[in-house]
Amino acid sequence: MGKMEQTLPQFLMFIILIGWTQGQKNAIKYYSSSYGITCDDTCGKHEKYYYWCYTKNGWDYCSPEENTDYTGQPCREDHPCGKYGKSYRWCYTKGDNWGYCGLLRNTSEPKTRLYKGSSLMSVCWDACLYDERKKYYWCHTDEGWDYCSPLPDVTYKNEPCRLDHYCGTHDSGYTWCFTNSGYDYCGRISDGECTYITPEINKKDTNTVISCTWKDAKNEKQIKFNLEPEFTISSEGSTWKNEIINFIARWKNTYLNPQDSSKLITSDNLRFEVQKLVNEEGEQYYNLQIVVNVHAQSGRSTKLAQVHIPEYSVPDRFVQLAFVESFWRHARISLKINESVYS
Repeated sequence: MGKMEQTLPQFLMFIILIGWTQGQKNAIKYYSSSYGITCDDTCGKHEKYYYWCYTKNGWDYCSPEENTDYTGQPCREDHPCGKYGKSYRWCYTKGDNWGYCGLLRNTSEPKTRLYKGSSLMSVCWDACLYDERKKYYWCHTDEGWDYCSPLPDVTYKNEPCRLDHYCGTHDSGYTWCFTNSGYDYCGRISDGECTYITPEINKKDTNTVISCTWKDAKNEKQIKFNLEPEFTISSEGSTWKNEIINFIARWKNTYLNPQDSSKLITSDNLRFEVQKLVNEEGEQYYNLQIVVNVHAQSGRSTKLAQVHIPEYSVPDRFVQLAFVESFWRHARISLKINESVYS
C-alpha cells in the first residue's frame, strides 16, 4: 500500500473531526448579561481583560462558558448565573466576590419536554423557572421572554387549571385557562424526547407513566419512568412547590458520589441526598432524594421526592424530569433502560 493510500483515511478522519468540532461550536449561542439577547459576534476578550460581544442593542458583557462570569471565573455552585432581582445577570464567584454573566444555549441538545410561552406561544429554549420577586414562572424563547407553566394544566403562577378547562387558546391569541378563583395565563407543554403514557395506551405495563427516547452517539435507548408507591413522601409538599422546581433544575450528575456529600448543593430550605444501593437482583443503583433542611419530627416525613436510577449515568435532563414527576405524583420514580432500540 502506498504512502498516499495510508495517509488518505487519516486525512479524511481529520476533516470529519474538524467539521464535528466546528459544528459543536456553532451549536452554542451566547447571550449578553444586561440585554439578555444573542451576541452578533463571538463572545471573546477582544483586547480587554473581560469577555464581551456586540448585540443589536450595543456591546455587553457575556460568559465564555456556562456558569462562569464575564472574566471566566466559575460561579459558585449555590449561586448559578441569574438576575436575583437585578436588571442584569450576575453570580457570586469566590466568597462574596461577584461578576456579570450571560447565558449559553446549546441549540443541538434535545429536550425531554417542550415548554411553550403563553403570549408568544414559542418553545422555551431554557428552563421554565420561578421568579421569587415577581411570583411567576417565565422562560426565554427566540421571540423574547414569556410566561410559562412548570407542569401541564397549571397557570404561570403554578395554580391548577379547572378540571373542565385545560390550558389552551380558547379563541384567544394566547394560552390561558379558568381556575377555581378566576382565570389566568398558562403555557402548554408538548412531547420532546418524552411522552406521557396513559392507562388506556399502556394496558400491559400500567406502572409506566412516561416513555422517553434517548439517542446517544452509538444507538437509541428507551427510558421508562415507572411509578412506585412511596408512602414516606410528604403530603405537605405544596409549601415548596415553587422552590423545588428551581432546585431540581440545578441537579447535575456530578453529584452522584455518595462518598462526598459535601459537594451536594442545597437551597435555603432543600437539599439532595444520594445513596448507592443494591437491589434484589444484585444490581447497583442510586437512590436520590430531595428533603427539607430540618430535623425530622416524629411521624412527619421531610422527603419531597425520590428517584431510583441505574448505576451508569443517564443525562441530567432525565433525572430532573424524574424528580419533577416524583414530587407532583407523591410517588417514587424508577428509571428503567432498554439498552438498544436499534444499533
